[in-house]
Amino acid sequence: MTARDELGSGSISSSRRGFLEGGAVALLASVAAIGLPEPSVAKGIDLSEVKGLDVSEVMHLGAGSSGGKATKPLRDCLLNVERVRISTKQLEDTLTNDGAPPGLTGLVKGLIKNYKLDESLQQGAKYIESSGDRNAAASAGREALEYLAQTAEYFPVEVDDRTGATKKLSSEALEFTVNALIATRAKLDLFLSKVPSDALAEARAEIKSEGGDQS
Repeated sequence: MTARDELGSGSISSSRRGFLEGGAVALLASVAAIGLPEPSVAKGIDLSEVKGLDVSEVMHLGAGSSGGKATKPLRDCLLNVERVRISTKQLEDTLTNDGAPPGLTGLVKGLIKNYKLDESLQQGAKYIESSGDRNAAASAGREALEYLAQTAEYFPVEVDDRTGATKKLSSEALEFTVNALIATRAKLDLFLSKVPSDALAEARAEIKSEGGDQS
């Protein structure tokens, strides 16, 4: 049985959960080894510079996630987080195989806004019983959000002043963007490893029934 199968069955053991968390940490370590900067806040970058992205929507994650009662259903939170996770893989594949799609920055902003990623991560963390796991999930969620925002922050797609056409990302920008997406997904995986496994299994089954790719 694969790790994904065990998550899907809702019967993941504590030892297997630790293995999955270790896998996410290992993936993050490999990303760090190839030079991806730490999340924006750690580097002192002002996320308000991301055009069209309301900084208030991305800077509060974890502010109250360890206390207070959730007001958003866990199902909705997990559906949103899982769909963003799937989308980062699809976008990574597109970047790797075809280069940057038109409107890359808008696509990234859309993932954050349309799936209410900040709210979904913050509210989803409140359903985690263990305070240690809850805090770890909130931290992972915040960093996932920051990594995803970096794909628009550092290398927005530019328009050629002469022709009006969208300029192609440089090889450096393309590599950074792909690595940021990988780091985002690793952090989301870490977040999801902390939530109730039965609820996660149900959310993934629902997406699968809709024809969603669960890469």
